[in-house]
Amino acid sequence: MAFVLPLLMMLAYLWQASTAQVGAARMERQGVVAIGAAVGVVQAAQERALVVAKPAAAQTAELPAVQDKVRTAVDKLQASYKRVSTEAWSHSEKTRLALLGLHQALMQTPLAATPDESLKAHHEFIDATLALVRDIADDSGLALDPDLDTYHMMNMSMLRGPMQYANTAKLRTQGYLALNTQMNPERHDTIIRLSAVQVFLDADVEASFQQGVAQFPEVGKLFDMKGTDVASDAFSQAMKKQVSGEHVEGDAAALLALGNAAVDKQIDLTLKVMARLDQQLQARIDRLNQTLTTQVVVCAAFVLLAGYLLLAFYKVMSGGMNEVSRCLKEITGGNLVTVPHPWGNDESAKLMITL
Repeated sequence: MAFVLPLLMMLAYLWQASTAQVGAARMERQGVVAIGAAVGVVQAAQERALVVAKPAAAQTAELPAVQDKVRTAVDKLQASYKRVSTEAWSHSEKTRLALLGLHQALMQTPLAATPDESLKAHHEFIDATLALVRDIADDSGLALDPDLDTYHMMNMSMLRGPMQYANTAKLRTQGYLALNTQMNPERHDTIIRLSAVQVFLDADVEASFQQGVAQFPEVGKLFDMKGTDVASDAFSQAMKKQVSGEHVEGDAAALLALGNAAVDKQIDLTLKVMARLDQQLQARIDRLNQTLTTQVVVCAAFVLLAGYLLLAFYKVMSGGMNEVSRCLKEITGGNLVTVPHPWGNDESAKLMITL
């Protein structure tokens, strides 16, 4: 037992460690599902923010439909939370409740006194959703992913990616509003600030793509990063030429089309990378389960072998001692011609021969 028990304890520790790794990967996959639902809220909210920046006639025609989209997206986000315990995701739970408060307010009053005030409220809702995405990444363990490629895929598709296309969407809306109405100092400052942030986000997303996706040629060709860069650059150039320069002039509809193309490309890329990340996490779970099965089988085999050898040793030793004891009893009774019957060449056999 002194030999077998430590082996069994080591096997139990191995099982515990492996199942903990599998559980962590499964929690990350739950985070992917919840973040995917939150990204859907961001997309619907971006569409609604664009609608509130349009003329009154377009608002009347389009606002009810986008309100329904936002409501459906938020309901889907709520459903994703039912799969996990709020105790496990306590940090993101607070952010989620704050987001729901903003959601209810905008569902009741989507339009403010001015377009700028309306956009500010809707952008606060989008920022709150992005904050929830970051908290989910923390609570689910995605932010601490141990593998370099999956970490960068997470960073691209769940942290920087949503911030990138949310920022692009804000630029799109502000540029459209400036061309469609007029530029004012506050709006100009907002566009300059968003443009500076966009440079940082574009570089960070590109770096994560290179580390997590492009370094694997067979994987990199599955994603249209080049097309996304082309669409984003075209929109950035149009913003510089028509909105950020000395003169604000140009076709608002054309700028809006370029902005829509850039946002759509960025969202499509991040969603595909997110799907790839989910596949990689499932592959990690399968790999861990396979490794665990192999290790358990090997360890169990050696535990059984150790048990067999210990039992065999006990049987041989007790059998030899019983034979010696039998002969001693015969001699004690006066039978001096009794002969033991040794087997093998171990200590018991040698003792019988000596006897």
